Amino acid sequence: MSTEKTNYKNKRTLCHILIADDRPERRINTSLVLSEELSQCGIPNEIVTRRNGQEVYKDIMQLGNIYDILILDYGMPKLDGVSLVKKLRENGYQGHIVMLTGHWAGCVSANVNGTYLAIGKEKGNTWVDGIFDIFDGGDRLKLVNLVKKICSEKNCKV
Repeated sequence: MSTEKTNYKNKRTLCHILIADDRPERRINTSLVLSEELSQCGIPNEIVTRRNGQEVYKDIMQLGNIYDILILDYGMPKLDGVSLVKKLRENGYQGHIVMLTGHWAGCVSANVNGTYLAIGKEKGNTWVDGIFDIFDGGDRLKLVNLVKKICSEKNCKV
């Protein structure tokens, strides 16, 4: 029996991502695009999807911070993305969160503070890593690049 310690620096670590959107086609498309892009860069990943904010909140409260990134739709039923982010942050969640919207104009007021954006009216209470319009090709590319950056920083790579 070997008593050598495992060298975890050389082990692959999955980048765990949760995508929440009430529209199945958006969940599937975002999941496929991100998984393919991350895999092409040598970043192993596992993507979980949820239909609404209540499902996400329940996961986080039961399982803890097991996800490297939460990607949330702005306008979900039961618990919308903005309310979910606020609720998570108020309960001490410090993980990465990205907000997606198909209604950029007029629905999100963003306040740039370094690399983070505040969403909603209560500046400082609700923080995300980025807000992206899912129908904008440039924003999709920015989303992919941000996810790659976060996963790489979390050593989700060989």
